[in-house]
Amino acid sequence: MKTPYLHSVDNVVFGYNKRQLYVLVTQYLRGPLQGQHALPGDWLHPTETLEQAAERILKERTGLESATLKQYYTFSALNRHPSERAIGTAFWMITHCDKCSELKNNHDVCTQWYSLDKVPTLIFDHTKILNLARRALKSTVSSHPMGRDILPVKFTIGELIDLYETLLDIELDAPNFRRKLQRNNLLTATQEKARSPQGRLSTVYTFNSQAYETLAATGLPMAFSA
Repeated sequence: MKTPYLHSVDNVVFGYNKRQLYVLVTQYLRGPLQGQHALPGDWLHPTETLEQAAERILKERTGLESATLKQYYTFSALNRHPSERAIGTAFWMITHCDKCSELKNNHDVCTQWYSLDKVPTLIFDHTKILNLARRALKSTVSSHPMGRDILPVKFTIGELIDLYETLLDIELDAPNFRRKLQRNNLLTATQEKARSPQGRLSTVYTFNSQAYETLAATGLPMAFSA
């Protein structure tokens, strides 16, 4: 019996670089959607799970093989596709832009980074998909440790604060943020120092892997406020 609907899988891939948040957007170069922009996605194949489809799309468009994709919503509005009954499941992830420096482009599509304030008009309900992914990202940052897949292995507190402020779009109370990290034993100080843009020497840290894994599983409510 033929399935009465199609099922799409769309990935929202956020990228961080120098206090800016970006998202990967695909432009169609041929076919009925030529010239239009969309989030990286494809139809679910009969022989794959939703997770396998999301990982396939990620690898095809970015070359990344990642287990950090998070499923966050299923879209089923009757009119979400103009010519087909289509249900869509969306995943999101975040990485550093440099890890996707070799984007996979071909004669059919071109994929590139756009800052969130310069995303072109997206097809169908992809703007809604992106907005809900942004909400999911903020919720995750507020309740779980963040940074291991984004920052270098060694970093300063200032660099970590820059990341959190960018992802949450707020200004943090730096001393309070530092105390929360120390209270949860999330960071390990190294013997190294790094000079800030203002010329001050700052301690260089790494993440405490055991604490990070535990808090990633149990949650780390940070109760952020501007």
